[in-house]
Amino acid sequence: MFDKALAYALNRTIGAYFEGIDPAHLRTSALKGKVVLTGLTLKTSTFEDLGLPLRVKHGRVGAVTILVPWKRLKSEPVIVTIKGIDCVFGPLIAKPSEAEVLERKMKKR
Repeated sequence: MFDKALAYALNRTIGAYFEGIDPAHLRTSALKGKVVLTGLTLKTSTFEDLGLPLRVKHGRVGAVTILVPWKRLKSEPVIVTIKGIDCVFGPLIAKPSEAEVLERKMKKR
């Protein structure tokens, strides 16, 4: 039950970057402040907000470790460590707008 709730919370926070976080990916000592996620797949949209002309074609992360200092949460940071990134990038191909498509059709005539 706790693993399902934790997976839900992780999906809401880091789920924008990783696909399908579920309890099978979790190794937890959450009450002690340590959560380890393994074998995650990067979403193809992970780097879109950076404005780079690249997209993720395929990406995997070996492990994401999250250390939460429960007793000192207001004074110490939550530490997230990512290990073993394997990523293949490709060019970001922009789809033409409807106006551009119509303009090209008009020029061909």
